[in-house]
Amino acid sequence: MNKWIIFNKFIILIYCALKYIQGGYGKDSLIILGVLLYIAINMIYYIMNKKELKNMADILSIVLIICLGSYVNSIFLFIIPINYIQFIYSNNFNNTYTIGLIFISPIFIHNSIRGEYFLILLFSYLIYILAYKSNYRIEKLLEENDILREKNDILFNKINKDLEYENQIMYTSKLEERNKIAQEMHDKIGHTISGSLMQLEAAKLLMDKDKEKAGLFVDNTIKVLREGIESIRITLRNIKPASEQMGINRIRLMLNEVSSRTNIRCNLMHSGNLQNITYAHWKIIYDSIKECITNTIKYSKATIVTVNIQIFNKIIKVEVRDNGIGSFDIKKSMGIKGMEERCEEIGGKVVIDGSKGFSVILILPIK
Repeated sequence: MNKWIIFNKFIILIYCALKYIQGGYGKDSLIILGVLLYIAINMIYYIMNKKELKNMADILSIVLIICLGSYVNSIFLFIIPINYIQFIYSNNFNNTYTIGLIFISPIFIHNSIRGEYFLILLFSYLIYILAYKSNYRIEKLLEENDILREKNDILFNKINKDLEYENQIMYTSKLEERNKIAQEMHDKIGHTISGSLMQLEAAKLLMDKDKEKAGLFVDNTIKVLREGIESIRITLRNIKPASEQMGINRIRLMLNEVSSRTNIRCNLMHSGNLQNITYAHWKIIYDSIKECITNTIKYSKATIVTVNIQIFNKIIKVEVRDNGIGSFDIKKSMGIKGMEERCEEIGGKVVIDGSKGFSVILILPIK
């Protein structure tokens, strides 16, 4: 805002000086002294920070211009409107005061310069309105920017807290699972081995004295150990997740990470019996999907990636498709060649299509 007012003052002052020179008026030294004094007062105005001192400088410059205009040359009265507008703006007075100046002040101006004075007054007021609105808009934008920054900080902190909470839950779940396993091992396996060890020690003591009773102890120990081994198998079977759960969840986790790190939305679909997919199949599928996603991020400019896993009677079909720019001239990189080699090792095939986006289809046999 101040820059516009300074610019306006400068233009009007130059205009007054040129008009004075063209008019061939006298008292040049007094005019130069008055103009230099006016410039000095205005420089002091922009250097000072206190509002009271600024107001004093404003009033002093207005008085100086009135004196120059009244006793030296009326041309310099042209500078009054912009100084008056600056005084109104700096004190946050109502806009009515400025409008009052437009309609009242020309009455006191000499007829010879009244027209020019009125035009300069309107010009100064127009510059002031445009500068005020621009400044107001900038302040609103800065205020909105600050609000958005605060909201962004709040969301960022919330995300961090959610991540910390999620990590804490995962860590607590792991501790609980480990504690559960340790408790089951202690309750079932520990007691079984301890009891078997005691019976074997008793059988050892009775081996020379009562072989028949010692044999009963050994037979009983063998039975208990068999039950203990079966209990271990059941416990491990309950703890170990199924291969289909491990496979599909690993892929889902990978796609979720890609969606969170990039602007690409990843979708996962599957149909059929996932239990028909072996560990070897899951490894090939996971590595291939990872390679496709990497290529999509690098080259395709896509916003959506869809992974569709279909299990039929004899084959597994895996399609990774994006909505990117595609390619009609497909050059097989090391990644694509690696996919083909992994699929061919188990009798599978890779089909690539770049006509509508980019699509990679894996056909894997079920043996």
